[in-house]
Amino acid sequence: LNEAIKFSNDNSFKEICGFIYFNDGFKFKEATNFSRIADLFEIHPAEFLEFKNKNNLIAIYHSHINSDEKMSEQDMESSKNCLYPYVVYSIKTKKFSYYYESDYEPPIQLIKNLEEVLNDY
Repeated sequence: LNEAIKFSNDNSFKEICGFIYFNDGFKFKEATNFSRIADLFEIHPAEFLEFKNKNNLIAIYHSHINSDEKMSEQDMESSKNCLYPYVVYSIKTKKFSYYYESDYEPPIQLIKNLEEVLNDY
């Protein structure tokens, strides 16, 4: 997750996004944010599906550039729609937050493990 933090801080002018996946530990892969609005992110559905089908996707990651780490209503709704947890990192507070439901696609134990990792930051 240090890569995600560095990528977020290096791109503090626009929300960044990516994927958290599991492969001998949690890893981060950046995605293209094709939103034209600086404080929103959009991952192209084809990029999401391609990554999901080739990797052990655990969560969708994005940064908040102008607010704290708390999930917005839009974040929570989007998470529910794609059936994957969301992880947010705030550039302002340097903190993480996460959101998930128990019936999401990744195994709940891996989600809980990710939660423990995030709580250690």
